[in-house]
Amino acid sequence: MEFNMLSLILCIAGFVVGGIVFFFIGTAYRKNVAEKEIGSAEEEAKRIINEAIKGGENKKREMLLEAKEEIHKSRTENEKELKERRSELQKQERRLQQKEESLDKKLDIHEKKEEELAKKIANVQSQQEEVASIKKSQLEMLEKISGLSQEEAKAYILKGVEDDVRHETAVKDRGATQGGRRLHGP
Repeated sequence: MEFNMLSLILCIAGFVVGGIVFFFIGTAYRKNVAEKEIGSAEEEAKRIINEAIKGGENKKREMLLEAKEEIHKSRTENEKELKERRSELQKQERRLQQKEESLDKKLDIHEKKEEELAKKIANVQSQQEEVASIKKSQLEMLEKISGLSQEEAKAYILKGVEDDVRHETAVKDRGATQGGRRLHGP
């Protein structure tokens, strides 16, 4: 039995030593696998970080490019609007200059007409004075020739007009009376 016992002890001791050896081998294997997984995870993390950095840089470049395009577009629109405003201002300046020239011409024409009118007024006044002088001299001459003063001549003319009016009224009255007799019969 001794052999059995010793075999049993040796068997148990072999199992214990085998268990311990396998335990350390398993632990080492697990450690090795865990280290590989950690290394793999670290590599994946580095890869993700690198991609994120690249993606961020790409996104940054895209945003910068978009901003530059927007600035360029805005600048182009502002320049176009400024050109249009300048063009409109130039048109308005030309219109104002044309109106000013037109007004200057009209003012010159008006001044010339005023001068001509002033000359005509002066001529008319001169002619009126001349006519008044001639009329006065003719009246004086008529007074000398007729031997009547101006008042006497007026009275004479008025009396003649009154006589003519009475005569015409009388003629009309006779014509009306004779016309009335003709209508009624004799």
